[in-house]
Amino acid sequence: MTDEFNVDITLDEMRRRAHVMEAADDLDPAQMLADEAEAYRRLYSDLDERQQEIYQMLVAKGILPAQE
Repeated sequence: MTDEFNVDITLDEMRRRAHVMEAADDLDPAQMLADEAEAYRRLYSDLDERQQEIYQMLVAKGILPAQE
């Protein structure tokens, strides 16, 4: 018997982003999102073959978002 454990962190992520925006009066939200997208792009770039397989598996299972 397998037990599945699913956690949806969407609400927590939106709450985190709202707190960040509240904390920084001079924050440019568009630039913040662009910088975050660039950080994710860099994080998942230059993976070796095994790391790429694991990344693709996590994307396919919906654990990580697919890169645009």
